[in-house]
Amino acid sequence: MVGISVDTPFKLKASAGKLGVSYLMLSDFNKEAIKAFGIVLPELKCLREVAGRAVCAGRFRCGGWSWVGEKPGQEPPYEQVVEAVRQISF
Repeated sequence: MVGISVDTPFKLKASAGKLGVSYLMLSDFNKEAIKAFGIVLPELKCLREVAGRAVCAGRFRCGGWSWVGEKPGQEPPYEQVVEAVRQISF
């Protein structure tokens, strides 16, 4: 599992430590990945080009299952995420 965020690497490291995240977190500070995946929110309050929440299950790219939140702060359907990950053959 890999997490991608537009936060800086320093913020990600601090957040991962605080939350006990044990998977790889990558910084997309230049916003290239969110643009490639098409999950850019043009404006949220006074912030421009922030990431919408999204989950993809697959190898090296979004495979057969994905979810994109319709509103900022919307949580993904975690049970479906777990099931999608179980379906991946490694």
